[in-house]
Amino acid sequence: MVTVYCCAMFPLWFADNGLFINCQLANLSSTDHFLRYSDWISHGHAPEGEFLKMVPFLILSFDIECAGLKGHFPEPTHDPVIQHHPSSAFNSPLWTTNSGALVWNSSFLTVGSRALETKQCLLQGFNSFKHLKHAHARLLRLGLDQDHYLLNMVLRSGFDFGHVKYSHLIFHQTTQPNIYLWNTMIRGLVSADCFDGAIQFYSSMRTKGFLPNSFTFPFVLKACARRSDFYFGLNIHTLVVKTGFDFDVYVKTSLLCLYAKCGYLEHAHKVFNDIPDKNMVSWTAIICGYIGAGQYKEAIDTFRRLLEMGLTPDSFSVVRVLSACGKLGDLSSGEWIDRYITEIGMGKNVFVATSLVDLYAKCGQMMKARVSSMECMRRI
Repeated sequence: MVTVYCCAMFPLWFADNGLFINCQLANLSSTDHFLRYSDWISHGHAPEGEFLKMVPFLILSFDIECAGLKGHFPEPTHDPVIQHHPSSAFNSPLWTTNSGALVWNSSFLTVGSRALETKQCLLQGFNSFKHLKHAHARLLRLGLDQDHYLLNMVLRSGFDFGHVKYSHLIFHQTTQPNIYLWNTMIRGLVSADCFDGAIQFYSSMRTKGFLPNSFTFPFVLKACARRSDFYFGLNIHTLVVKTGFDFDVYVKTSLLCLYAKCGYLEHAHKVFNDIPDKNMVSWTAIICGYIGAGQYKEAIDTFRRLLEMGLTPDSFSVVRVLSACGKLGDLSSGEWIDRYITEIGMGKNVFVATSLVDLYAKCGQMMKARVSSMECMRRI
């Protein structure tokens, strides 16, 4: 027995049965045949004229029950039960029966609306990790768990909430991750201070045959710098040249940071000179490299060149160059920097003010150190 509960927007007429239904909800039962798509005619007659451009009827929902032989569960190969379209019910708006009848899959529209709602939720972000897991579960239910664009947002959110293992699990369940997912994992691991894991992911990516791009190199080079892994970074530099990314300012700056952190100032200086458009990060990196190698005068001179180029330093670079002045005992340079940061209004920064106190104390200027300390306490 086949029972069809049909909910339509207007009257329906079944030609074979001579059945005319003038209601929005009906129980249609038949024991000897199926209802074919061609049997469904709206308004009691075939559409004419402009109505040919319109869908003749709109099915909102179906509830179909089929019974097999007594004592046996219905089987699709023996009993007249519903068989899904080969592309699955979620991917096709139509269902087909054994007799060839086509009926609308009402869940198709529901799935589509839920998918759109889930995408909007991912774009807006999440309030909590629990919220993220609910959205991921919905992706699994809707069959969107292999959508790279959506997975990328889930991975990033997992790292943002500090759940590195969760992002790992999602990535390893992806059948064919693309370069963007690999980059997201490497970036997330570096941001979580998992530098060994980031380098391992990079190695796995290369083993899979993926070529890194301008978004891959800066983060894996940062991981090498934090680990002081000069030789692995040198191999990456070779690949940077081969792939043509040696003119990318962000990649070059990352190489500069690597060599400066590892103490190879000659390499760092060469990379620095090759950067066409040096940004503040590039200047700060070479200054920190000089300070790390104990070349404080070179660091102060580089800071002067930075200002001559018309760039405005950030608080981090000012703190670093003030520490170089303190290490060198260069009071005149320190006072000059003090006047400069007062002019640009950076003296209100607590870290800069603390660095000034440290500078004057190391240079024996206790009165100035006391004044700077009182101003720093007043700002706090």
